[in-house]
Amino acid sequence: MEIMKKDSSESEAAIWKQIHLSESYLVCSMYEEAASLASS
Repeated sequence: MEIMKKDSSESEAAIWKQIHLSESYLVCSMYEEAASLASS
């Protein structure tokens, strides 16, 4: 049972890491789009 729990929390951490990474890319692309709109 402990091993199951450990595996699930490790994969959960990986999922959160992936979400955080995706958000970073999204925010970055939003800033880039805003900057290109502002400069045009």
